[in-house]
Amino acid sequence: EILCPLDLHESWARNAITDDWLNDNLLNKLPKGVRCVCNFDCCHSGTLADLAVQRELDVGPMQLEVSMKGVNLAAKDGYMMGGKSDPFLVIKVDDEAGEELLDQRGDYISNNLNPDFKVFTITVPSAESTLWIQVRDFDT
Repeated sequence: EILCPLDLHESWARNAITDDWLNDNLLNKLPKGVRCVCNFDCCHSGTLADLAVQRELDVGPMQLEVSMKGVNLAAKDGYMMGGKSDPFLVIKVDDEAGEELLDQRGDYISNNLNPDFKVFTITVPSAESTLWIQVRDFDT
């Protein structure tokens, strides 16, 4: 893996910052007892420093407040019913213990392809949980 600095186009071999270079020239040269915090804000940073460290986070239950908006949703009602949709959300949390389902059919938004849904709060049991959010049409 590499970091691509702005001057990479001038010389790939000279300007690319590799994971090996970071490890050899920064991390392996730290004096004993010195702590270095690296924050790589890029999509492929998982092993960028070639560290032999693995951490598992157990943050426990998390309370999430979710705000959602639909943009240019498909018209599910057909031309005879106005060519719009009546969207609502179905929220599901899966984890090892089972699943929790929050169906907001009663809070559908009539004839709207760009809805602002009500803010909702849901508890996610752990970082291992999967949160599923579906937009459905009331009439279909």
